[in-house]
Amino acid sequence: MFSRVAQRLTRAFSADAPATTRVARNVVAILVGDAAAEAVNTVSTARSALALGPGGFGVLSAAQAFVEPFRALAAFGLSVVCMTVAARRGGADGTLVRTLGGLHAFFALVATGVVLALSAATGAGGPLPLLSVVTLSMLPVVMTVAVRVPAQYEQAMHRLVVLPLGVSLVRLALIETAVRTGNTPFWHQSAITVSAVAGLAGTWWAVHRVYGLDGRWNRGLAMELLRTAWPIAVLDIVVTVYLKAAYLFLRPQGAVVLGTYAAAERLAQPLLGLCAAIVSSSLPLVARAAAHRDRHELAVAYRRTIRGATLFVLPTVAAAAVGAPWVLSRFAPEYARAARPLQILLAGVLFMFLNQLSSMFIIGVGRYRTLMIVAIGNLGMYVALASWLVPRYGAVGSALATTVMEGVNCVVQVVIVGVLLGSPRATGPASLDAAAGDSPSTEPPRT
Repeated sequence: MFSRVAQRLTRAFSADAPATTRVARNVVAILVGDAAAEAVNTVSTARSALALGPGGFGVLSAAQAFVEPFRALAAFGLSVVCMTVAARRGGADGTLVRTLGGLHAFFALVATGVVLALSAATGAGGPLPLLSVVTLSMLPVVMTVAVRVPAQYEQAMHRLVVLPLGVSLVRLALIETAVRTGNTPFWHQSAITVSAVAGLAGTWWAVHRVYGLDGRWNRGLAMELLRTAWPIAVLDIVVTVYLKAAYLFLRPQGAVVLGTYAAAERLAQPLLGLCAAIVSSSLPLVARAAAHRDRHELAVAYRRTIRGATLFVLPTVAAAAVGAPWVLSRFAPEYARAARPLQILLAGVLFMFLNQLSSMFIIGVGRYRTLMIVAIGNLGMYVALASWLVPRYGAVGSALATTVMEGVNCVVQVVIVGVLLGSPRATGPASLDAAAGDSPSTEPPRT
């Protein structure tokens, strides 16, 4: 019996395991590593929130939200596009990783300059020293994503499974040090930034040890990545703006209201991390199917992924929504008013998850610009809703604006996927070329 179990495990973790096994293995690896890390990070966030109080936590969260769109600029959509490019190149090698790293470094430098100049000129975002240390975390965060590309592409994240937990433990230790020394938003953010640098160093060592990462910067590859990625970069920036715009609308209501909404948003993030694990693990499979012009395989995978993931995520969201008020009133009574915004945001989490899945398949057939246009429409919808709801209902109004906007977005994206993948006449290579005509990412693999 034990020998049969050992043989099955060996097959499951081999490089030539079936595609479904690789996806499941990758999801489990990400969940095991990230779930433990998220649990520790949730403790770190809770420690910061309780130590700083709603006012201080609101200042910290507002500064982080102000920088977040510029972090999307530093990422420039490359983490998504690089899977498609890797599929065309036949793998994720050191040249791809180093080229990604160089692009990330350039955009992070530009984003840092813009953040500091904008804050100095307008006073937005919070104290300049705090914003400075927040911007310093941009580079290690986006570079870590680039370094993980070979393991992600090979659907072998089990090789890095211990790293997220190790980084989160470093962060918790540094947060505890900040609480016992300075206990200001600046020192709490410094702890987060230092732990991000440690995460980049550990990830580089582990990936370099397994994959070698031999290669150098390639200008032609960089231009190809930029040409492919810019619609996704616009999409990510716009999405981040409307997801973080709540802090701008809530700012006139004071730091305590900001802290209340921030607590609700942070408590919803672990579920979004679960969704991201499923999406990121399926992306390489979708990229390969798109590269081979297999629209039928994409359509079947979309239906199965939506159905199975919804059945898994929906009960989790419902349980969290029911238990949230008791947890907050029992363990953090000063944040009890965050319960209702949290429940509303949890309803929005399900829509966000379905939107992530739909976006992945729309990207699979190369409709980057379609998603960009949808995101711009979402931004306009959110601004209209928030302008009306936030002044009247505060944090609850902001959560309502986000959830309603994501619900409408969900309907729009499902319709788009149905049009792109559901046509019985569009199952061959020629029709897939026509559907993906606004992006070079669906060209056949290059030899």
